[in-house]
Amino acid sequence: MKTAFGPAVIQFTAEDATLCADFQPADFTSRTPGPVHWVNLCGFPAEETWAQWKEVLKLNPHMMLDAVNAKQRPLMEEYEEALFLSVKSIVKRKGSRVKLEHISFVLTGDYVLSIQQKQEDRFTAVWDRVREARGIVRHRPVDYLLYRLMEAVVLPYGEAISALEDHLDQLEVAVVKNPQSGRADKCLGPQTRFNRSAPRPGAHEGRAGRHGDLPFYQAGAFALFPRRSRPSYAAARSNGILALHAGLH
Repeated sequence: MKTAFGPAVIQFTAEDATLCADFQPADFTSRTPGPVHWVNLCGFPAEETWAQWKEVLKLNPHMMLDAVNAKQRPLMEEYEEALFLSVKSIVKRKGSRVKLEHISFVLTGDYVLSIQQKQEDRFTAVWDRVREARGIVRHRPVDYLLYRLMEAVVLPYGEAISALEDHLDQLEVAVVKNPQSGRADKCLGPQTRFNRSAPRPGAHEGRAGRHGDLPFYQAGAFALFPRRSRPSYAAARSNGILALHAGLH
């Protein structure tokens, strides 16, 4: 069963795992050598608190600045004392629209620091795995913990891509295999939302001006459109995701 999880300092070995939610940055300096340590911060810390963490951790100032900069692009930087990663995670998905969250990681020889932009924690499942000793996470060094955290970041992307592929399949059936003029008008109507390719003179006439020799997606489906509005199949598919907001499904 999943448990509530939030800002915390966690330490674990193969035999045991403990979580301390009531902690101060200065307490981290007296951590026990040996166990894997994980500092998980939910929501960017207040300026005063972050200054305390910077003083305690004594990491590169550029790294610490990028860690709480939501506009920082995804990157990986190697520093003498640590490895720094800046990533974007999907926190909310509605149709083809997504909201992203900035998450930073600092990996050293004995701890991982994770800093999440939002207060809602994204790593509850990772803590449950550590707490319940599932898998091999408690038997591996600190870099394996980072791998598990990165896996939690990437997972929503796979779910979003699968959903978009399903929408594209529905769109292909609706527009290409089962064409209707009303549906096509919705798809190609707002020019600002659907990037139509410019027609070439005679492009759809070809082959002695007949449609019979053309593929069905150029002849059968788009024959419903005025010739000036017929997009290429490649343009229709690559821009199909934009048409989802036109209410085709």
